[in-house]
Amino acid sequence: MRRRKFISNVGAWSLLCASGCRLPERGRNAYAVSVLGDTHFDGTDRNVYHANYRPEVEWKRCVCEGEFLRNAEMWKNRMPRLLSSAARCRTDNTAFLLHLGDLVQGDCCDYGLHLKMLREAETACCRGFDGLDFLMVCGNHDIREMVTKDGAMAFDEWYGKPSVWVRREMDDAWIFVDSTRPDADALFAALADSDGARHTFLVSHGPVSPTDNWGYFWFLFGEKRHTETRRHLRHELTRRNAIVLAGHMHCTSLMEWKDREGTLVQFIANSVWTRDDMASAPLVADDPRCFGSLYVNRKAKDEPEEYDGAYTTRSRAEALALISEYADMRQYKRWDSAGHYRLLVSPDSVDMLFYPGDALVPSMTFALKGRGEA
Repeated sequence: MRRRKFISNVGAWSLLCASGCRLPERGRNAYAVSVLGDTHFDGTDRNVYHANYRPEVEWKRCVCEGEFLRNAEMWKNRMPRLLSSAARCRTDNTAFLLHLGDLVQGDCCDYGLHLKMLREAETACCRGFDGLDFLMVCGNHDIREMVTKDGAMAFDEWYGKPSVWVRREMDDAWIFVDSTRPDADALFAALADSDGARHTFLVSHGPVSPTDNWGYFWFLFGEKRHTETRRHLRHELTRRNAIVLAGHMHCTSLMEWKDREGTLVQFIANSVWTRDDMASAPLVADDPRCFGSLYVNRKAKDEPEEYDGAYTTRSRAEALALISEYADMRQYKRWDSAGHYRLLVSPDSVDMLFYPGDALVPSMTFALKGRGEA
């Protein structure tokens, strides 16, 4: 059986070089991309951005107040170190800085404050990258307001991109989709236009598979009304041997599906460094049979969900049936870790390097395409 492999533990780079298998750091028709997962930029004091926050229900207040405290502590120390290291790892062939969504926390309840938060977050992330293009997709927190729609309006003014847009990098197609407000027609048109690309990348904050936690439905076209759309999308991505780059899950994860038409690889990145030990988090899933176990373990009773993204309900049985549609994966690996990443792209391979926390040396290298299949 052909399997996609990864090399782990700090000596990843040295191991590849010693084995005679050099990563395409530079070369003809090759480039690199600096990658950040969720960052949840916020003030180091709650009142900087959230003085106007007045949730409608108590449980939302409890959840969000906890996130504000988490973010304040994280942005006082760990996040500046992580971002500084990411900039130091940039090479002269880096094409752009890619952010996978949830750049900010949101919850400002004020148009001007939300716009200020987005601008300051961009400045913080881009510092040290010397004017490199900053590309991102919209995450749920980038537009999140519990009461008003100021967040969405502020994000649209600040970023100025449609729901789906495409960037060509050398012979590759980079398709960016807003998973919070996806336009299916535009997405499939973009995929059709990408036919013949050397590599096809789909960038989305929400992944293209159910999430293995209580919010299993928070993925691209995850609502029940989009069932046929998500199935068609999976087919179109697989036959193009596409690579999906996503965030949202606050973990580092690799998934792979393969059928007679092609291979679909999904890589989920995370830069929310909330605890020091997330720079050395152990592997928590290493078997496709583990997929869905987090959801199953957290939902012990067969009772309806309260919310599935479309303000409707789903039973636990329906959720498990949805998860089972994706259980044919060949590989599923997950670490509850945080850091920064670098994507190395060449004509015949794509590799992702993971730098835990504020590390300057990668601890793991994932062969997403090409090298590593055996």
